[in-house]
Amino acid sequence: MSKQPGQTDSEHQQHRDFDNKLYYNLFEQTLIQLVENGLDDQICIEILYENGVFNSKIWQFKFKGNQKSVYAGKTITGILDQNIKGSLHFTDIKITPPKCYFDKIQSYNGYNGYPMHENIFGNGLFHIPTLSQDCPLCIMYQQYPMIIMQQIVYFFHNPSEFHHINQNFPKDDAARQKIRRELADALGNEEL
Repeated sequence: MSKQPGQTDSEHQQHRDFDNKLYYNLFEQTLIQLVENGLDDQICIEILYENGVFNSKIWQFKFKGNQKSVYAGKTITGILDQNIKGSLHFTDIKITPPKCYFDKIQSYNGYNGYPMHENIFGNGLFHIPTLSQDCPLCIMYQQYPMIIMQQIVYFFHNPSEFHHINQNFPKDDAARQKIRRELADALGNEEL
C-alpha cells in the first residue's frame, strides 16, 4: 500500500498496521471456519513468510487431490494474494477479489512450469469463474476466503467448460486426459 497524498508517515504506518491486523484476523477466522466445516484435513493455509517478515495479505495454500480424480493423493500448492483494490475500512464499497496463483512445478519426469490446466493462465494465475470483478465487503470479511479456497479446490478438479481461459489447452478429451495424468505424475505427495 502506497502512501496517500497529504498523509503523514505516522498515519501511513497506522493504516498499514491496521490492514495487517485486519488480514491476520481474517486469516484466523478462516482457519476456524475450515476446522468447523471439517475441511482442515483437506485444505491447509499459512501466512506467507519471506525476508524475515510475515505478509498477512498473502496466504500460502495446499490441498490434496480428490480421491476420485487423477490427482488422488497428490498435493497442490499456491498462494492466495489478497492485495486487493479497495479498502476493508468502509462497509459501503466494493473490493476486487483476491487472486490465486499456483506454484511452479519441477519434477523428475521433466515437468517444468506452472500446471497446465483449463483455468490456469501461463503465469500460474488461476481463473475462478464464480468470482465477480467486485465483491461485497461483508461477504469478503465473513466467509469469502474459505469459500474461495473451496472454489479453488472445486474448479481445479472440475474445470468450467464455459470459462476455459487457457487457449493452449487442447479441445480433444483424450489429449486433456493425457495432460492431466502428466500433471498428476509431476505433483508431490507431501503431507498437509
